[in-house]
Amino acid sequence: MTHQDLIEEFEKALASELLTYEQIKSITTCGIYVIYENEKVIYVGKTDRTGKVRLRELASDYRSHTLNRKLLRKLISEFLKIDFPPMNKETKSRLIAGKIMSEDNFTKLQKQVNDFIKSDLKFKFYSTEPEKIARLEHFTIAILNPEMND
Repeated sequence: MTHQDLIEEFEKALASELLTYEQIKSITTCGIYVIYENEKVIYVGKTDRTGKVRLRELASDYRSHTLNRKLLRKLISEFLKIDFPPMNKETKSRLIAGKIMSEDNFTKLQKQVNDFIKSDLKFKFYSTEPEKIARLEHFTIAILNPEMND
Protein backbone atom coordinates (compact mmCIF):
# COMPACT_ATOMS: atom_id res chain seq x y z
CA MET A 1 0.00 0.00 0.00
CA THR A 2 1.59 3.25 -1.15
CA HIS A 3 1.36 6.65 0.49
CA GLN A 4 -1.05 7.72 -2.26
CA ASP A 5 -3.20 4.62 -1.62
CA LEU A 6 -3.42 5.56 2.06
CA ILE A 7 -4.44 9.11 1.22
CA GLU A 8 -7.16 7.88 -1.17
CA GLU A 9 -8.52 5.35 1.35
CA PHE A 10 -8.41 8.01 4.12
CA GLU A 11 -10.40 10.44 1.95
CA LYS A 12 -12.97 7.75 1.13
CA ALA A 13 -13.31 6.89 4.82
CA LEU A 14 -13.98 10.50 5.77
CA ALA A 15 -16.43 10.90 2.90
CA SER A 16 -18.50 7.96 4.08
CA GLU A 17 -21.99 8.40 5.48
CA LEU A 18 -22.49 9.54 9.07
CA LEU A 19 -24.20 6.78 11.08
CA THR A 20 -25.91 6.39 14.43
CA TYR A 21 -24.95 3.74 16.96
CA GLU A 22 -27.94 1.63 15.89
CA GLN A 23 -26.67 1.73 12.31
CA ILE A 24 -22.99 1.11 13.12
CA LYS A 25 -23.65 -1.89 15.34
CA SER A 26 -25.19 -3.74 12.40
CA ILE A 27 -21.96 -3.54 10.33
CA THR A 28 -20.68 -7.02 9.54
CA THR A 29 -17.53 -6.28 7.52
CA CYS A 30 -13.91 -5.44 8.33
CA GLY A 31 -12.76 -1.84 8.25
CA ILE A 32 -12.05 1.31 10.20
CA TYR A 33 -14.47 3.50 12.09
CA VAL A 34 -14.26 7.18 12.96
CA ILE A 35 -16.25 8.40 15.96
CA TYR A 36 -17.54 11.95 16.25
CA GLU A 37 -18.81 13.97 19.17
CA ASN A 38 -20.66 16.81 17.49
CA GLU A 39 -18.33 17.78 14.62
CA LYS A 40 -15.13 16.67 16.35
CA VAL A 41 -13.39 13.33 15.76
CA ILE A 42 -12.72 11.79 19.17
CA TYR A 43 -11.67 8.23 18.28
CA VAL A 44 -10.54 6.07 15.39
CA GLY A 45 -10.67 2.30 15.59
CA LYS A 46 -10.63 -0.80 13.48
CA THR A 47 -12.33 -4.11 13.29
CA ASP A 48 -10.72 -6.97 11.49
CA ARG A 49 -13.51 -9.32 12.56
CA THR A 50 -16.55 -10.01 10.48
CA GLY A 51 -19.88 -10.05 12.21
CA LYS A 52 -21.49 -7.59 14.59
CA VAL A 53 -19.46 -8.22 17.72
CA ARG A 54 -16.76 -5.49 17.72
CA LEU A 55 -18.95 -2.48 17.09
CA ARG A 56 -21.57 -3.61 19.59
CA GLU A 57 -18.77 -3.65 22.21
CA LEU A 58 -18.54 0.14 22.03
CA ALA A 59 -21.50 0.47 24.38
CA SER A 60 -21.29 -2.68 26.45
CA ASP A 61 -18.67 -2.50 29.20
CA TYR A 62 -15.44 -0.68 30.00
CA ARG A 63 -13.51 -3.95 29.67
CA SER A 64 -14.74 -4.50 26.11
CA HIS A 65 -13.62 -1.35 24.28
CA THR A 66 -10.92 1.29 24.75
CA LEU A 67 -13.25 4.21 24.06
CA ASN A 68 -15.76 2.99 26.63
CA ARG A 69 -12.93 2.61 29.18
CA LYS A 70 -11.61 6.12 28.53
CA LEU A 71 -15.04 7.73 28.72
CA LEU A 72 -15.76 5.91 31.98
CA ARG A 73 -12.40 6.99 33.42
CA LYS A 74 -13.26 10.60 32.56
CA LEU A 75 -16.66 10.33 34.31
CA ILE A 76 -15.17 8.65 37.39
CA SER A 77 -12.53 11.39 37.60
CA GLU A 78 -15.27 14.02 37.50
CA PHE A 79 -17.40 12.12 40.02
CA LEU A 80 -14.53 11.62 42.49
CA LYS A 81 -12.96 15.00 41.71
CA ILE A 82 -9.53 13.42 41.21
CA ASP A 83 -7.39 12.49 38.23
CA PHE A 84 -8.32 8.82 38.24
CA PRO A 85 -5.62 6.48 36.86
CA PRO A 86 -6.16 4.52 33.63
CA MET A 87 -8.82 1.85 33.87
CA ASN A 88 -8.06 -1.88 33.78
CA LYS A 89 -9.99 -5.04 34.56
CA GLU A 90 -9.34 -4.73 38.32
CA THR A 91 -10.52 -1.11 38.55
CA LYS A 92 -14.09 -1.85 39.55
CA SER A 93 -13.13 -4.24 42.36
CA ARG A 94 -10.53 -1.77 43.71
CA LEU A 95 -13.09 1.02 43.74
CA ILE A 96 -15.79 -1.08 45.41
CA ALA A 97 -13.56 -2.99 47.87
CA GLY A 98 -11.76 0.22 48.83
CA LYS A 99 -15.11 1.93 49.43
CA ILE A 100 -14.07 4.70 47.06
CA MET A 101 -17.28 4.24 45.10
CA SER A 102 -20.40 2.18 45.58
CA GLU A 103 -21.39 -0.57 43.17
CA ASP A 104 -24.53 1.42 42.43
CA ASN A 105 -22.59 4.58 41.50
CA PHE A 106 -20.19 2.59 39.31
CA THR A 107 -23.14 0.95 37.51
CA LYS A 108 -24.82 4.34 37.02
CA LEU A 109 -21.65 5.85 35.53
CA GLN A 110 -21.18 2.86 33.20
CA LYS A 111 -24.79 3.23 32.05
CA GLN A 112 -24.23 6.94 31.49
CA VAL A 113 -21.23 6.17 29.25
CA ASN A 114 -23.19 3.55 27.31
CA ASP A 115 -26.15 5.90 26.86
CA PHE A 116 -23.79 8.67 25.69
CA ILE A 117 -22.21 6.37 23.09
CA LYS A 118 -25.62 5.21 21.88
CA SER A 119 -27.30 8.61 21.68
CA ASP A 120 -24.70 11.38 21.36
CA LEU A 121 -21.92 9.98 19.19
CA LYS A 122 -21.95 9.60 15.40
CA PHE A 123 -19.87 7.18 13.37
CA LYS A 124 -18.35 6.70 9.96
CA PHE A 125 -17.39 3.24 8.82
CA TYR A 126 -15.16 2.39 5.90
CA SER A 127 -14.90 -1.20 4.78
CA THR A 128 -11.60 -2.24 3.28
CA GLU A 129 -9.47 -5.32 2.73
CA PRO A 130 -8.13 -6.93 5.94
CA GLU A 131 -4.49 -6.39 4.94
CA LYS A 132 -5.06 -2.61 4.68
CA ILE A 133 -6.93 -2.07 7.95
CA ALA A 134 -4.06 -1.61 10.44
CA ARG A 135 -2.10 0.78 8.22
CA LEU A 136 -5.19 2.80 7.39
CA GLU A 137 -6.17 3.01 11.06
CA HIS A 138 -2.68 4.22 12.08
CA PHE A 139 -2.56 6.71 9.20
CA THR A 140 -6.01 8.08 10.11
CA ILE A 141 -5.05 8.44 13.77
CA ALA A 142 -1.81 10.20 12.81
CA ILE A 143 -3.62 12.69 10.59
CA LEU A 144 -6.68 13.37 12.80
CA ASN A 145 -5.03 13.01 16.24
CA PRO A 146 -8.28 12.17 18.08
CA GLU A 147 -8.25 12.96 21.82
CA MET A 148 -9.36 9.47 22.89
CA ASN A 149 -6.66 7.61 20.93
CA ASP A 150 -3.24 7.25 22.56
